[in-house]
Amino acid sequence: MPWKGRDVKVRLSSTGSPWAGKLGRRATILRTFRSTEAAVLFGLLAWAGTARAESAAVPSESLATAGALGRWGLEVSPTFPLAPIYMAQATWSAWTYGDVVAGYGFQHMTSNSRGAGQTHGHSLLLGYRQFIWKALNLEVQAWPTYDRFQSYVDGRVYPGFELWCEAYIGYRFDLVIRHTTFYILPQPGIGWGMYRSNKWPRFPDAKKYEFVPQVLLGVRL
Repeated sequence: MPWKGRDVKVRLSSTGSPWAGKLGRRATILRTFRSTEAAVLFGLLAWAGTARAESAAVPSESLATAGALGRWGLEVSPTFPLAPIYMAQATWSAWTYGDVVAGYGFQHMTSNSRGAGQTHGHSLLLGYRQFIWKALNLEVQAWPTYDRFQSYVDGRVYPGFELWCEAYIGYRFDLVIRHTTFYILPQPGIGWGMYRSNKWPRFPDAKKYEFVPQVLLGVRL
């Protein structure tokens, strides 16, 4: 009957009805939930903004390897001139555990026994240095070279391209002076030839592997 429907509506809207109390509590719970949801969302946005600001404020030095100051490095070798090889190289910390290495070297070695001749080689140095524990590191380098080798067998000059590779293990000892990191890096290793064009007489007699008594002096920038 129509009047019964109207009577139900009146009773539901009455403040004295138990249904009205339940509906009121549900509305209160809903408002509380929405307030909590907004607070959590606001907190997440604030945290994200703070984290981004802190990340932007991290100095580039923190990305340098083994706690050094500065991501760039310059290195020379006091031992290579004994060969003689004259070289200089730069390093860049790609991340906190690895340096990319690039440089130039001039090779002027002489051999009167195996391989009999003298090297006149211009080399590009390309490598990567991986720190595995504190300042202990492993490194591999490739030396693509243009070499005008002078043979002692027939007196001729044999110009050609070659690829020489080296692998080292070393430990970097740092010394910080006036906010600048200086270091010494004893880094013995082995070297071996990968390729040579225009081979000279007695080339097969040359040693396959060479011990490399490497020591580097460097500074971080």
